[in-house]
Amino acid sequence: MQKLINWGKMNCSLEKVVSDGQELLEEIGEKSFYSGSFLFDYGSKECRFVASIVIYRSKECLPEGDADRIDDLVPVWWEFHTSDQAGERPNDFSFSELKEYLF
Repeated sequence: MQKLINWGKMNCSLEKVVSDGQELLEEIGEKSFYSGSFLFDYGSKECRFVASIVIYRSKECLPEGDADRIDDLVPVWWEFHTSDQAGERPNDFSFSELKEYLF
């Protein structure tokens, strides 16, 4: 079942946020702390994700070599803004639900 982020009479698929959230994982890279933002459009809505996140990692020992794995993302601060021509709209975005889709 697809999770929707609700604002007014419009819905934004959490999967869309997650697909753009892959950009978040790319920006995190090997860092142990992330602070930044990204924008994307969803129909007539503009969406902006802003966050400062502590990244917890562990080392995986693989036959081809060691690799770092992200175990958890702990937000120090996060915001998810949705707006249209009339201004900012409330939404029910949840960082914990985003994490479920990312891992």
